[in-house]
Amino acid sequence: MPSFIDIHCHLLPGLDDGPSGFETAASMLEMAAADGIAHIFTTPHFQPGGGAYSTNSKEKIISALSGFQSRVNTVVNLYYGADVRISYDITARIENGEAATLGGSEFFLLELTDHVLVPNVEGLVFNMRKRGFMPIITHPERYGYFLKDMAPLRLMRENGAMVQITALSVTGGFGRSARKRWRGRLEEGMVDFVATDAHNTKGRPPVLSAAYNEIKKEFGDKAAGKIFFENPHMILEKIASGPLKNNPS
Repeated sequence: MPSFIDIHCHLLPGLDDGPSGFETAASMLEMAAADGIAHIFTTPHFQPGGGAYSTNSKEKIISALSGFQSRVNTVVNLYYGADVRISYDITARIENGEAATLGGSEFFLLELTDHVLVPNVEGLVFNMRKRGFMPIITHPERYGYFLKDMAPLRLMRENGAMVQITALSVTGGFGRSARKRWRGRLEEGMVDFVATDAHNTKGRPPVLSAAYNEIKKEFGDKAAGKIFFENPHMILEKIASGPLKNNPS
């Protein structure tokens, strides 16, 4: 079986609501490696408009990752990225280098608002794709408004977006409702990635194998392989320079 690629992980200490210190972050990295994860995109929250997470620029994340790598001895390849909160000017923030994409590729994580969907989000996605970027909608199974109306998510995907669900949603760690929702999306063919969205070693751990085994059991090798290996590898192929330790610029 190929190694796992985790495209969404809050691994870097002290930048957001992930690990507060180096020791926890290092333990997360060890846990990920033991689970068969060979590639991790470190993706702190970036939320424009003020607040602590608004300072998590691409430059700051790259610097933090470089410092973290200098202190750990690991076989896991680490790449920079961000969990980018949606805003009307997010495409411009990516273009000017403020908001980080995944390893400098055209792919980036797009986090929607928590309680009310941004108006005309489908149009925003269309504009992002027109400008050459590929938004990956993160954990839509955890947004209540998609319980009432799935049409916006379907339209976002029709306009070119991809969809990432969380491993704990697959295994039941976020409750029955989230688990039911991810099954519905997968049955519709709307799931492109599963990622850990890890924040720590206990409640939000960096583990993909359990979710992979469940999807493989219920939907078969082909579906599991596309979601866990084929699609994430497509992102790695777009990063010609390799992980950050090989090219920090």
